[in-house]
Amino acid sequence: MDGKLIRRTNRKPEETECRLKAGQARELVSRLQRDGHCACWAGGVVRDLLLKRLYPDIDIATSATPEQVAGLFPQAHFVGQSFGVARVPFGGFEYEVSTFRQDGIYLDGRHPEKVTYTTDPMLDARRRDFTANALFYDPVTETIFDFVGGQEDIEKRLIRAVGDPGQRFQEDYLRLLRAIRFAAALDFQIEQRTWEALCRQAPGISRISPERIRDELLNMLVRPGAGNAFRLLKDSGLLHLLLPEVEEMEGVPQPPEFHPEGDVFEHTLLLLDHLETPRRSWPWRRYFTISGNPPQSNSATVSVSMAMTGSVQRYSNASRTVCACPIAKQSMWAP
Repeated sequence: MDGKLIRRTNRKPEETECRLKAGQARELVSRLQRDGHCACWAGGVVRDLLLKRLYPDIDIATSATPEQVAGLFPQAHFVGQSFGVARVPFGGFEYEVSTFRQDGIYLDGRHPEKVTYTTDPMLDARRRDFTANALFYDPVTETIFDFVGGQEDIEKRLIRAVGDPGQRFQEDYLRLLRAIRFAAALDFQIEQRTWEALCRQAPGISRISPERIRDELLNMLVRPGAGNAFRLLKDSGLLHLLLPEVEEMEGVPQPPEFHPEGDVFEHTLLLLDHLETPRRSWPWRRYFTISGNPPQSNSATVSVSMAMTGSVQRYSNASRTVCACPIAKQSMWAP
């Protein structure tokens, strides 16, 4: 061994990659700062850092304009140039780098009509969705910048809208689902005013494309707290609007000698509560299970049910086929 000490570690591969990616993200920020720009980590990565969670995705916000980002990193490619968002390959990883901005008015319930670039991170924070996602962190000086009370809400384990909750949801109705996903996955509560606004604005989800709704629902299913996510969907009225066939399981009886927990809906939520973090292919199987649970229906009905509801959420044929086979092997429900 040439007299060298081999250091052994129990660190998981994802932890090692996270540390490597964080190191390169620090260097990217430092490169922007050396060129005279304000730059920091932004959003969910700062929240997860405070919660001592893994943060595989690191987004960077900067005062540099898109043109200045492209000048510093010629390999950058813009995925939302009108919004000042670029993907920058750096150090073997790729990072999303966005320019500080203020948003104009929202007319379509999803996107601002125009954006105005700014050098002030406080203005950028005020246009974001929830306080826990509106924090900035300078990895060079190890300083957190909090303009909206996000640290306090994280300590209280609250999802709170930035500013007026009703306005935040009207700007982008996808935030209705994002609030529920964050609360369930992080085991947070939704702050009262934010929750009341979410319930009032629930019908606005119809203005969001089926593909984006699908992605949010699947993200709920592949994270811890999936059962709680569906409870919140039910209580807010969103489940009735998006997956009425799931809501209809409430009140469907089960044989009490086999299922003392209650009806099919409660049974399904308990199943979701007890599932550990799954592989990415699992959400389809979970959805099949949810939408195919009525008594006296065999598992073949699941694929039929999904084919019918698939037109609503535009699930691909390939995804349905992949999961129909393993699900078809399940046994029939007891009468």
